[in-house]
Amino acid sequence: FWLLASAVLALAAFNLTYRVGNESLTEWDESLYATSAFEMLESGNWVVTTFNGETDYYNSKPPLNVWLIALSLKAFGPSLAAMRVPSIVAAWLTVVVLLWWSNRRFGPRVALFSCMVLATSFGFLHVHSGRTENPDALLALLFLLIAVTLDLSSERPWRRIWLGPLVAAVFRL
Repeated sequence: FWLLASAVLALAAFNLTYRVGNESLTEWDESLYATSAFEMLESGNWVVTTFNGETDYYNSKPPLNVWLIALSLKAFGPSLAAMRVPSIVAAWLTVVVLLWWSNRRFGPRVALFSCMVLATSFGFLHVHSGRTENPDALLALLFLLIAVTLDLSSERPWRRIWLGPLVAAVFRL
């Protein structure tokens, strides 16, 4: 199982990262998030997102995604790949969590098959998700973690305490 699981995780990592820095900004909102993240770094204002120096009222989403992009840009420098690191990591972790949980809950065959499907799904990889800087990959991870927490809390009810931080992260996203 672990050899095949490692292969699925490697495939997911490859599909999420191959030439990700060579693709252009294909989504209009990718450029919006990038501009807001760059301006956040330049101004030092980590509270209010801006676009072209003005408060961004058009994109009225909470700033967690912009914060993560800005931190990634600060850590890795300005590049397309750096802007997409938070989504890539979140998408890959979604495959990891699904693999762990579905193996525990449904067995190795279901775990491997479901993660192979997820790791090769165009919608999960490209459409507003893992290979873009949109917040959808992180949102998918958070919702999966909520589902896993609810499932595991049937064994140990104290695990429901994790729902607070997870739901708070969803609202910040």
